[in-house]
Amino acid sequence: MPAPSSKSMLVLAVLAVVLSASLLLVSIPGYDGEDGAGAAEDQTTMVWSEAQAVVFNGDEPIGYKTIQAAIDSIVGKGTVYVAKHQLQEGDGAITIQDNRAITLRLITIDGNDQPIEPKEETGTTENDEPTITRAEGYQGPLFHISLKGGTSGSSPSLTIEGMTIHGGSNQGITATDPLIIIAEGNVKISQSKLCYNNNTSSLGGAVRCEKGAVVELISSEITGCHSTKGGAVYSSGGLIVSSTSIHCNTSAGDGSAIYSDGLSGVSVNNQSIIHSNSSDDDSGQITIVDSNLKIESSTVKFNDDPDCIIDPDCIIEFVASDVLDWPSPIECTNSTVCGSIVMTVEGSCQAAWLIDMTYSCGAVTLKPSEDCLGLCLLRNTNLNESDPDESDSNYLEVKSVPPSGYRLESQTDDSSTNLYYLSNSPDPDDDGVHTVTLSDKDGNPMVGTYVSISKGGNILFAGLTDDEGRLGYS
Repeated sequence: MPAPSSKSMLVLAVLAVVLSASLLLVSIPGYDGEDGAGAAEDQTTMVWSEAQAVVFNGDEPIGYKTIQAAIDSIVGKGTVYVAKHQLQEGDGAITIQDNRAITLRLITIDGNDQPIEPKEETGTTENDEPTITRAEGYQGPLFHISLKGGTSGSSPSLTIEGMTIHGGSNQGITATDPLIIIAEGNVKISQSKLCYNNNTSSLGGAVRCEKGAVVELISSEITGCHSTKGGAVYSSGGLIVSSTSIHCNTSAGDGSAIYSDGLSGVSVNNQSIIHSNSSDDDSGQITIVDSNLKIESSTVKFNDDPDCIIDPDCIIEFVASDVLDWPSPIECTNSTVCGSIVMTVEGSCQAAWLIDMTYSCGAVTLKPSEDCLGLCLLRNTNLNESDPDESDSNYLEVKSVPPSGYRLESQTDDSSTNLYYLSNSPDPDDDGVHTVTLSDKDGNPMVGTYVSISKGGNILFAGLTDDEGRLGYS
C-alpha cells in the first residue's frame, strides 16, 4: 500500500482541527447551535460581588453576571440562586422558555463570603427588602414565561421561593406590564411577596396568566399593585390561591383583586384572605366572567387594613354571558364571605346557580337578562344572619324585570319555570319561620313576587311576597 502523500496528510490534519473545534463549541454551556451565534462573551465569574446569580455544579458554585445567563446555562431542570438585582431599561424581562423547569431562590453566603447551597427551602425575609425590582425607565414585565418563538416545544415552569418582587410604584415608577407574564406553562410562587407595581395600561397588576397556563400562589402576599383589570391577578388560565393574602390592590375596572375569564377557574383555599382591594368603578374584589370560583376555608371581605381606606360596592361579581357547564359556578365552604355578591346574566343562561356559604353578610343581588329562565339556587346559606360588626341583615335583592313571557305576579301551580329558586335557606327565626326579603335596585320592596322554596327538586313552598317584599314560611 503506497504511503499517504504530504497533501493528503495536510487535509487530514485540517479536518481533525475542525472536528475538535466543533466538539469544543458544542460542549460550551448555553450554546444552542444556532447559525450566526458567534463567540459569546463569557458570562461566568468567580468574583462573588459581581455575580447576580449562582448555579451549583455538585458542591461547587458557578457565578453568573446575569440571572438570565444562569437560567440559560441549565438544561432541563435546575435551581438558580439569585442576588438582589434591579432590572434596568434595556435589560428586558427575565425569560423562562421551552422545557426548562427553573427554581429561583435567594443566595446564601457563608462567613467567608462564599455562596453555599441551602439544604432547605428559603423563606421570606423579615426586613422585606426587594430581591428583584424595577428600575426607573424600565416599564416591561420582570418575568416572562413562554415557549421559544411562541410556536413549539414543551411547556416551561418556574418556581419562585422566598423572594420579594417589587415594581417600584411606591417610588413613583409606572409600568406598562405586570410583574410576571405567564404565556405558557406553570408558575408556582411560594413564601414570596409581589408588590408595588403600577401597571397603567394593561391587564394584571402583579400577574397575568394567559389561556392554558396555570399560576399557584402558596403562603405568599400580593399588595400595592394596580392595573386596568385584575389589580393583583388577571387570569385567563388557572389560578390557585393557597394560604395567601391579597390586599390593598386597585384597578380601574373589574376585579380589584382577581379577574378571571378562564375555563380552569379560580380556587381560593387553606386560610387565604382577600380584603381591602378597590376599583374605580366599584366592581367586585373578585370578578368571575364565564368561569367558576371555589372558596374553601378562607375569607373574602371589605376593609381590614388601616392603610387602605375603601368603600367597595360588592365583594364578588359574577357574570355569565350564556349557558354554563358548571353546576356550581360559585361554591363556598367553611369560609367567610362578608359583603355583597352581584350575579349578572347577559345571555340566555338557563342553568341554576348554586351558592354554598357557611357565612355571608350583605346582599345577594341577581341581575338576569330578559332571556334568562332559571336564575339562582341558594343552598345552605343563611341570608338573615348579620355580621357582628355590621347592622344590616343579609337579604336577597333582585334587580331586574322578569324574562319575556313571564311575570312577577302569581303563576299557576303547574308552572314548570319559576323566576327565583331557594333551597334550605334561610334558617328559621325563634318562631320557626323562614323569611326571604326581595327588594328592587332602589331598595324598595318587591311586592307580590312569586318565590318557590325547593329541596331535592321538590317544591316545599311557593307563594307571593307581602307588601314589604317578604315571604315567610315554616
